[in-house]
Amino acid sequence: MKNALMLSGLFAGLSSLPAMAQEGLETIGKPTDGNLGFQPAATQLAEGIHKLDWMILIIITATCVFVAGLMLYAIVRFNRRANPNPASFTHHTTIEIAWTLIPILILVFIGSFSLPELFRQQEIPEGDITIKVTGYQWYWGYEYVDHGFGFDSYMIGNEATTDEGTRAS
Repeated sequence: MKNALMLSGLFAGLSSLPAMAQEGLETIGKPTDGNLGFQPAATQLAEGIHKLDWMILIIITATCVFVAGLMLYAIVRFNRRANPNPASFTHHTTIEIAWTLIPILILVFIGSFSLPELFRQQEIPEGDITIKVTGYQWYWGYEYVDHGFGFDSYMIGNEATTDEGTRAS
């Protein structure tokens, strides 16, 4: 039993060597301690989405802090001890208009920044190569349309060969 434990520990240590060898390599987009946000943007589209995400985070944070402050104020100001005789009115038109219009204005503000980003996503650049991928029940089929070449990719084994643009059966 002692030998089995020693061998399993040795095996675990040796199997981690490839991972430790990768430690010194520079990796793009690798998570780092203490950082917040997305991986570095590679395109203008990604930069715009990152800015939009940050703006919405600020709006959400401000809204949450404001609502929490209002709740705290209402709890302290209108508790039974501080206000033994509550007011008898039930409507306040100005407040009702405000809490209807302010969220609408916030959504219009967010929409004015998010819609241009959505429209930029609709612009699909011309590709250098066209690949048609078809998913079957147990394998994937790939066709390079521009070059008349295709193949099937099986999960186990490789049974398909290609023949001048025709798929092997």
